[in-house]
Amino acid sequence: MALLYPALKHLHLLAIFGSLFLLSLRFIMDLRGRDWRQKKVLRILPRAFDSLLLLTAIGLCVLLSSYPFQSPWVTEKLFGLLAYVLLGVIALQRHRSKLMRFFALGGAYGWVVYNAKLAISKMPMVF
Repeated sequence: MALLYPALKHLHLLAIFGSLFLLSLRFIMDLRGRDWRQKKVLRILPRAFDSLLLLTAIGLCVLLSSYPFQSPWVTEKLFGLLAYVLLGVIALQRHRSKLMRFFALGGAYGWVVYNAKLAISKMPMVF
């Protein structure tokens, strides 16, 4: 476990940054009128990073023996992840107004920041 935890944690951080980068890239491409949906790599790569993010999160929960609905801070991180995904989807929807999409992107970033705070402090605010 001594070597597995740091490796899994760093892989999890890489997945977070990859997911954020790809969300931002697709959002910027949408604003500039470029159709990223036609590029196969920009349809597949975000799913790969998001899957890696979820798998490493599950692995960290198992290593730390902290599970959603058992540990309040992990439960909040799960809801924060769901909020990030939902707001990311809204931010990339073309039929939404630009203002709504910007607010959704800002909200998605906000949930990532909140989840980082939870990961460091392990002090939930809701549960």
